[in-house]
Amino acid sequence: MAPDSAGHHHQATPLTQRCGYLRLAFTGRLRGCEVVFETRLRAAGIVKVNARPFHPQTCGKVERFQQTQKKWLWVRRRDLGTVAELQRALGIFADYYNTQRPHRAIGRITPLERFSAQAPAVPGEPIPAPQRRVRAMVSPGGRLDVRPFQIGIGTRYAGQTAEVVLDATHAAVYIDGRLVRRLELDPNRRYQPTGNPVGRPRQAQ
Repeated sequence: MAPDSAGHHHQATPLTQRCGYLRLAFTGRLRGCEVVFETRLRAAGIVKVNARPFHPQTCGKVERFQQTQKKWLWVRRRDLGTVAELQRALGIFADYYNTQRPHRAIGRITPLERFSAQAPAVPGEPIPAPQRRVRAMVSPGGRLDVRPFQIGIGTRYAGQTAEVVLDATHAAVYIDGRLVRRLELDPNRRYQPTGNPVGRPRQAQ
């Protein structure tokens, strides 16, 4: 754990998570999965809104902050010869920006004063994991390609159409309205095996 500019310590957490064969950080929305960051937001009742590229209405505030930060660092660039010195300078800037520098957009007060004047936010009701339904053809090898996963259900279903219901952690596979497999998804691997022994059963001697 490392202290922030206020001297508080925070437990380090992984920045990325495997989603099939990829490692993702903030969202798995486009890959059909949910990463830890999204799961924790849902648990706290927070609705995540993804900013669109080249859309100043959603990205403008943070980009304006980054501009202020870069100008502040540029003036002091000759004193920042190492990563440790840069990290220390970022902590000093964060303290200055939040506790000393008045902001025109909030009535010439500091962000800390604005934050302290409001009742603290508390976690809301957890938001259920989103579900999606996918129809897919079972491959000759007995697999279903359901992005970002491949789900094994057995070669006896080859060529048949299956309906797969998924949420962030589980999947259920139906063929002709009958449940043929229910499983907990392993986010660290793309192929979700059946768990059956590999190869043909041996003849009794």
